[in-house]
Amino acid sequence: MGFGQEMTNAEYHAHKAISKSKLDAARKSGRHLYDMLYGPPRESTSHFDMGTVLHASALPGEDADEIAVRMPEGMKKTTKEGKASWLSTRQNHPQPIRCLCH
Repeated sequence: MGFGQEMTNAEYHAHKAISKSKLDAARKSGRHLYDMLYGPPRESTSHFDMGTVLHASALPGEDADEIAVRMPEGMKKTTKEGKASWLSTRQNHPQPIRCLCH
């Protein structure tokens, strides 16, 4: 027994129905909703990335390993080596990818 229709994250966001996030923006103001729909994309943060990976882990048809990588233990994106590793990973991955840092 499930809730509603089973769909992937991409199908959910492509659906014409309004999402919870859009309802939250509209509740703040019409301008918030307008900016969400037509404004420039927001820069991703580690919190958004973690949420995306958690959704992919929970939703049917999604695979967290396809959208995320874990930085090696002790490596950080703030070091020269970490930045180079992250850039290489992003360039060699077929779709946008999130980083799960320690």
